[in-house]
Amino acid sequence: SYAFVSVKFAGMTVDMVRLSALAASLVLIAALAWLLYRTDWGRIIRATAQQEFAAGLCGINVRHVYGLTFGVASAFAGAAGAVIGIILPFAPPDEGIWTLKAFVVVVLGGVGSPAGALFGGLLLGLISTFTSQYIGPAFPNAMMFLVLVIMLLLRPQGLLARRS
Repeated sequence: SYAFVSVKFAGMTVDMVRLSALAASLVLIAALAWLLYRTDWGRIIRATAQQEFAAGLCGINVRHVYGLTFGVASAFAGAAGAVIGIILPFAPPDEGIWTLKAFVVVVLGGVGSPAGALFGGLLLGLISTFTSQYIGPAFPNAMMFLVLVIMLLLRPQGLLARRS
């Protein structure tokens, strides 16, 4: 029922489908941040990611943590696919494009930073949109990779990641 409804504010028209996808994305990123930074599982996952050997010495079953992390990542990947499916049609051959975009988002925001992933995704969306609008519809991927190279040269840890 909301597929053809749109909202106008500040001279912009945004359809409800995109707003619902944005809301779902924000809920998912908040859930991931809560899981990683407010639960014992998150502390164990972060400890294993930082120092696998030391986590094992503290009694953490590292193989179990890898399985848990794979399950959490798979659940969030499925949820992300559902959110993308709300906005755009896609097919299995498109996975390469989405994987590259996800890689660029992670590099822009910083590995291991949910807020960085959100910021990197928003930045990539703005880059793609403005490139399509002002340079041409054939150039968003080229601009995306130009920004990726510049980012890797200037700040390889990402915009919101801490140096280790």
